[in-house]
Amino acid sequence: MSRKTITRLKPLLMPGFSAILALLSLTTAPLNARAMVHSLAKWSADLAPPNGAVGPHGSVVLEPGRSPNHTRVRVVISGDTPGALRPWHLHVGVCGEQGPIIGPEQSYARIRINARGNGVAVIDLPIPFPEAGALFVNVHESVKAMETIVTCGQLVR
Repeated sequence: MSRKTITRLKPLLMPGFSAILALLSLTTAPLNARAMVHSLAKWSADLAPPNGAVGPHGSVVLEPGRSPNHTRVRVVISGDTPGALRPWHLHVGVCGEQGPIIGPEQSYARIRINARGNGVAVIDLPIPFPEAGALFVNVHESVKAMETIVTCGQLVR
């Protein structure tokens, strides 16, 4: 083809080039769609004191971690005793039961309650993201009073 012909055909070729780019972008759609579905796959719970008692409340979110075999857990507490240091764990089962702790106990950073009665813990558990099951989070009174649960939340998807 001559240069003159290419120059005349250029406006006609550009939309075709755009279409090719659009088609190429669709080839990455499964990865993006998978990431979007994965980001929507999370568990959550409202934390409340057992038996309707007055006490700390808050929320829990469980979502896929940054790597395939990790799970990110975020616990937020408010209305608690300033200065408290709260152990907590993710368990198998339902609130009020003593189900097994999920993941290594040393992975759970205690929740430090600030002067306003609020606390946050965010951890990356070295476990695959749970796709099913009954899960709950217990927040304990203290290391010396692990049997006392100050707030609990049953996780749902």
